[in-house]
Amino acid sequence: MRVAYAMAAVGGFALFVWQFVEVRFGGAWNEQGWLWRGLWPVVVMLIGLGAGLLGVGGVRRWNSVKWQARGAR
Repeated sequence: MRVAYAMAAVGGFALFVWQFVEVRFGGAWNEQGWLWRGLWPVVVMLIGLGAGLLGVGGVRRWNSVKWQARGAR
């Protein structure tokens, strides 16, 4: 279970970073700030961030002694 959560954390944060770099350096940014290409880049960044945070929370939960004891039952 911890491996799945860790993969979700890495994948989510990688998705966020990839999309942010794409928006920041891919022509969607000008001297005045954002030059929006639409809502999708922001939605994808938020989904990636959410998946990453969910994965981090899951890894921390499954590392807890309380949850390891429940899993042993």
